[in-house]
Amino acid sequence: MDDRPDTKAEFVAKRLRDSILRGQLKPGDWIRVDDLAQRLGVSRTPVREALRSLAAEGVVSIQPHVGATVTSHSLEDFVDGYYIRGVLEGLAAELATRWKSVDARSTFVDRLRGLSERTGEFLDEPTKFNQLSKRWHLEIAAAAQSSELYRVIQAYWKSQPFHSMELGRDQLQGVLDQHDAVNDCIAEGDPESASRAMRAHMESAAATIAGSLGVDLLDGRNRTASFRGRRESGATGLLNEADGFARGVRMEGE
Repeated sequence: MDDRPDTKAEFVAKRLRDSILRGQLKPGDWIRVDDLAQRLGVSRTPVREALRSLAAEGVVSIQPHVGATVTSHSLEDFVDGYYIRGVLEGLAAELATRWKSVDARSTFVDRLRGLSERTGEFLDEPTKFNQLSKRWHLEIAAAAQSSELYRVIQAYWKSQPFHSMELGRDQLQGVLDQHDAVNDCIAEGDPESASRAMRAHMESAAATIAGSLGVDLLDGRNRTASFRGRRESGATGLLNEADGFARGVRMEGE
């Protein structure tokens, strides 16, 4: 782990990203450089550097000579993002089953289950739940032992704050149950089942969040606002790129 202290720009970027992920800054909100600099006790220069960094991640949008806003994601972006994450994280779960020894896999699964158990202590604290859930996802991504795959998955977690929406206790328990299903597949050393369980988890998570907004992502009749419709129509090249990227990483690991 890198223990170097944050630069001022990194500090500002972390604070901004956290505010966006927590929903304190909403899509479309303006980010005022002078106000932010004053509030964080820094000059305008690190704020501008932080905004450029976040813009590269897709978290904010910069309009030259106008200012910066929190990036607004369309419903299609939302569906595509979760589909792509399902492909990538499904691959990570698949690769995370391939340990050199049963003992090594068992130790890893114990760590995942311990993290899931701790996450379950925060069903009434969605923000903390989400933080620990993210750790669980990134633990699996790291266990895939592909630095490029980890980098891409981490980038999606940074750029798409949908996971931070506060869900109810029953909904969070459903998320935790899906984590447990993935844990079990990894424990059994079953790569195909682990991949399917993770992809199902990602689609279910997106459907739950969208459902709270009155949108049914599982309704195949809506080709724009559904996983099935987006897959069948080949609506964006990103979907094919995600599948192609996954195939490439899988081949490198064989």
